[in-house]
Parts: sequence; C-alpha cells; structure tokens
Amino acid sequence: MQGCFGVTHNNFSSFKCNEAAKVVFGPKMNGFHKKITFCLAVLAGSLAGNVQAQHGSVWDLASKISGLPKGIIYGIAMQESRYRYADGVSRPYPWTLNINGNPPTPLRFSTKEDASRKLVSLIEAGVTNIDVGAMQVNYKYHGHSVARPEHLLDPKTNLMVAAVILSEHMKRNNGDQAKAIADYHSRSPGIGVRYAQNVYSLVDLNRAQLKRIGGS
Repeated sequence: MQGCFGVTHNNFSSFKCNEAAKVVFGPKMNGFHKKITFCLAVLAGSLAGNVQAQHGSVWDLASKISGLPKGIIYGIAMQESRYRYADGVSRPYPWTLNINGNPPTPLRFSTKEDASRKLVSLIEAGVTNIDVGAMQVNYKYHGHSVARPEHLLDPKTNLMVAAVILSEHMKRNNGDQAKAIADYHSRSPGIGVRYAQNVYSLVDLNRAQLKRIGGS
C-alpha cells in the first residue's frame, strides 16, 4: 500500500480544504463534488510542482481535509480493506470491491484495470451498492463525487473522497472524532460504535506502519 499512497506533494497550508474551497467557489459553495474537485486540483497542482516532497504527504492532506489525525484515517483504511501482502505485513488494499456487503465479497483484484472492469460491469448490470477501494467508498451514495466509477479506484481519489465524507461527519458531530468514525461505517449506534472501537484498536496495532506515513 505504501507504493499506492506514498505519493508526494508540497506542504499544504494549515487551513482545511473545505475552507479553501469556500474562498474559490464563494460563500454558496457547499457541494460535495466541488469540494472533491478542489481537493484533487490542489493535490494535482502540488504534485506537478515537487516530485520529491515529504514522504506520506497524501495522508497529510487527507488529515487536513477531514480534521482527523493521519493515524485514524490509516486505521479506517485498515479496517476497510486490510490485506496481508507477500512480505507478511497487512496494509490497506486499493483494488478491493465489496458488493452489497455480502459474501463472497470482498473481492480483491491483482490490478486496477481488473477491478475497474468488474466495477463497471456491475454498475451496468444495475448493481450500485458497492464499496470501492482502500477506504471502501460506497458507489451508491458517493458515486456522484467522481466523473467515472473507476476513478474511485485511484488510490489518491479514493482517499480524498473518503476524507471529505469524514469531514462532513466531523461537522455534523461537532468535531467528535469517535462519532465521526462510527458514522463513516453506520449511523446505527451499536454497529457504528463497534466499528470505531475496531479502528482505534487497529491504530494501536499499527504504530510501526504509522511511522512510515509520518503520523501517529
């Protein structure tokens, strides 16, 4: 996963991406898609400007967008799509699809192209309740955030979409991190609380990996 998320960019300013988007789009800017578009534009522009910037900075941007620590975001990715790689280390896996939350899913593909073909074929067949990518963004509810379904399989896009979703949960819950994490999975209290507990446990279990992305 480090190869997928270890993309670099210039240091992003301390204000959140949502606030920056308001400056660009004006006070009426409250569209989910505009937030995503702006965040990706910031990321793309800074990528072009500095190829050798600080390690793990995509996670930094996701943290600034969401208002959550990098370690928590990584813990969510682990809860959603962790997979034991050939080196024996479990990390989030970007080419993961979960169809309607039912077995035999999650499906994991060896390439982005294979996952994209499956995702598009499912949608063409009328199946839209699909969790996509490392952060398992649900296409039915958040497919509007991208121009094409397969864009959700781009690791950076997937992470940015998830970060904006988390920022909305943080806003609705008045900055309560635990509630925002729970709501990312389910707004049913019991289910959401268990999910948040699992995420916090994974953060504790993955301190070494968190150091690799420069967070805690």
